[in-house]
Amino acid sequence: MLSYSHIQGQYWGVGLFKYWEMKQIPNFFIATPMVILVIYIALCWISRINFSHGFLDSLLSFKAASYLHLVSLMMVAMTTMHVQVITRFIVANSPYFILFCAETKPLVQRLVTIYFMVYSVLGTILHASFYPWT
Repeated sequence: MLSYSHIQGQYWGVGLFKYWEMKQIPNFFIATPMVILVIYIALCWISRINFSHGFLDSLLSFKAASYLHLVSLMMVAMTTMHVQVITRFIVANSPYFILFCAETKPLVQRLVTIYFMVYSVLGTILHASFYPWT
């Protein structure tokens, strides 16, 4: 009996850096706004850590675990998954992504809202036209 990871690698092209091919460059462009947003979230979280006082407490908090979870999800998605599903994967698995977007600066909120609206409308049009979109 074949293992599921073997089936994924053999038939779906899932594996460590297997998706990094020249023909996948458009899919990386689709994922770029989400990658940039997660990097921005991680940098904002790092800038809030008080390194001089309570460093260990801030690293052991639930919020820190949630942000580390978000960053690790992005790393797994970028290295082993099909990159075009990053938006669905991050939004569905990290509640702090949504909370951060709600609590951040108005300009970032507006950009995130525009990105998701364009993503939704374009995705609906392309999917209804039988073009690949995730």
